Amino acid sequence: MRVGATRSRAKPSFDNGTLSQRVRDHLLHAILSNRLPPGTHLQEEEIAAQLGISRAPVREALRLLAAEDLVTIAPRRGAIVTSLSPREFLEVYQVRESLEGLAIRLAVPRFTDADLSRRCASSTAR
Repeated sequence: MRVGATRSRAKPSFDNGTLSQRVRDHLLHAILSNRLPPGTHLQEEEIAAQLGISRAPVREALRLLAAEDLVTIAPRRGAIVTSLSPREFLEVYQVRESLEGLAIRLAVPRFTDADLSRRCASSTAR
């Protein structure tokens, strides 16, 4: 199954974070919006071609999703979107929500004025 919708759509714009993280976020959104329903086989080569990138960041993105139990990777068979029960889905999101909040609380006190200036400059450049 194709990632995303029709061929006529523009490729997603990736401008923040590592490429593999951005691909992970793109695939996560497709999984959560059910454009990639449970049981969908995710082919690295096809995803890479659709996004106009190499297979390496796609492979890493699939590993990140596997670490979150959102895809299952089988050797020589590829990745498949995992079926989650409503309870499992909620648990995954509650853990993620807690970790993201913790990451922000730990990062913000470490920001320097230079970090903030760079961040402000990069957000206004978009």
